[in-house]
Amino acid sequence: MLSQHNFLSTEEVAKARDAVHQLRNHWVNRATGMLPFYTLGVASYKDAMTADKEIYLQEAKRFNTLLNTHFSWLYERLITHLTDILQMPVCFTENYALPGFHIFLAHKAFKIPLATPHFDLQYKLLKWNTTQINTKQLVSFTCAVALPQSKAGMFYWPITYEESQTLSLPDLEALQTTRGINFFKYELGKLALHQGLILHQIAPAKRVHPSDERITLQGHGIVCDGIMHLYW
Repeated sequence: MLSQHNFLSTEEVAKARDAVHQLRNHWVNRATGMLPFYTLGVASYKDAMTADKEIYLQEAKRFNTLLNTHFSWLYERLITHLTDILQMPVCFTENYALPGFHIFLAHKAFKIPLATPHFDLQYKLLKWNTTQINTKQLVSFTCAVALPQSKAGMFYWPITYEESQTLSLPDLEALQTTRGINFFKYELGKLALHQGLILHQIAPAKRVHPSDERITLQGHGIVCDGIMHLYW
């Protein structure tokens, strides 16, 4: 599953972007050194990496209050659209982080890949209180509310997580060369969806202009007891 859907109007894109900037005092610096990479919100791949998940839970509670205050309209829209697209009930996961924002400001370093190719396995970092969990029915979603002047999107390879489990790292890298790289272009206001279980990577910028910024709503979902539970 790799698709892109109409989601926000031009006016709503501007509304979301402006709200992110109004909350700049709450941005969390996620990069080492001087790289301008931030999140607005709590991300499990960053904040739930330790055995003790209390910090993730505490920060999720704090940020969820803030995000709900400013983006409740956006979350309502997300639930409605994903319910329609996925054809199943969709909800947010109680006590876990709401979808938040990745924020990249202009820097020449973003012309090189800063993230490694990966699969979205964040669900393994969290505890799911359910009688039935479907780890093959996942979703990852992105909606851009600001994009740089040059193309922005995701690199991906037609390699599944299940397939990678049988491969050593050198063999996986060789398979990437054999299968070839693909580019999925993001569009402002469009909701980009994929399963999270294909090998992918944030695409570096081709060119960086001083006024560039890349702001995207981010989140994941996993099916528990027949309901898609969203989180970040």
